[in-house]
Amino acid sequence: MNSHRMFELAQALAVAKSRQDVPAALQLLHVDMLLESPAFGTMARGIAENEKVLTRFFFQTTTSSCKVTPAITTR
Repeated sequence: MNSHRMFELAQALAVAKSRQDVPAALQLLHVDMLLESPAFGTMARGIAENEKVLTRFFFQTTTSSCKVTPAITTR
């Protein structure tokens, strides 16, 4: 596989993940795909494990809340 094709796949995966489209993301993965996320301490190999990880990740990011408080400055 050449670098142009690898970039295309990475870009398509980024689009699928940004839409939280698990089926589209899974279509781009090799059957033995190993997804390592050192920041989360997780590893997933294969389509079934990656489906679980992606679904859990999307669910957590859409259900978590973040409160942003605007800063007030005075001069």
